[in-house]
Amino acid sequence: MHLLRYCFIAILLLPSGFATYGQIVGDTVIVSVGKQSIRLPTPSGYVNAWENYPNLRSAFEINETENNQMLAIFAPLSSIPALDSGKYLGFPNYTKVSVSKSLATLDISETQFTQFVDLFEKKIGSEFKTSGPETKKVVTEIKRDLRKHLGTDASFELKDSVYLGPISRTKHTFLSAAILAVGGIGKNIAVYNVTALVLVRSRILFVYFYANIQSGTDLDMFNAEAKKIVDALLVTNPAR
Repeated sequence: MHLLRYCFIAILLLPSGFATYGQIVGDTVIVSVGKQSIRLPTPSGYVNAWENYPNLRSAFEINETENNQMLAIFAPLSSIPALDSGKYLGFPNYTKVSVSKSLATLDISETQFTQFVDLFEKKIGSEFKTSGPETKKVVTEIKRDLRKHLGTDASFELKDSVYLGPISRTKHTFLSAAILAVGGIGKNIAVYNVTALVLVRSRILFVYFYANIQSGTDLDMFNAEAKKIVDALLVTNPAR
């Protein structure tokens, strides 16, 4: 899964078949995942950064694991002036949607989704261990990706990581949280992550929510917002 690597490039740096884009309808993008057509609505308070900021999209795509296909990036509206300037080196929070290439063409039942979530939670629990071999591998990959952007070796350190466990679980969704302490390019950042698995029209989507933890950050409110966005995705794509 390599879950840890997804957040870091965009937080630290703004550089330059299975799932494809279709048309944009208002603030909703329609994508084809296998033979399924799925609508990805832009959450309230966010901008569709995938469509509007190709440089940002490139940054995320380089850091995306080769096993996944990225579908969307949503950045907060407050980040638009900085994104428009082309000088912004990260933003307080963002949301990303991806799909596993190996699962994109498979019809997944509710029972299969439950089994997948069980395996996923075991996997994510092992990844969020600073001293574990899986985490060390991810750090190596992040350094490699940073080198691609900077043209030289860059410092990167995963100082600590704590898997907080599930936030909520239903027959169509699973949300879990983790806190990461990362350092690189002269920055030390505490990052809060919510990872959601969502069964949408027989496909499993991965929805990632990230926020820089600052004084007064309300994590319960962030969890509630993540759940609200996931629920909106299901409402926008009712079962057929």
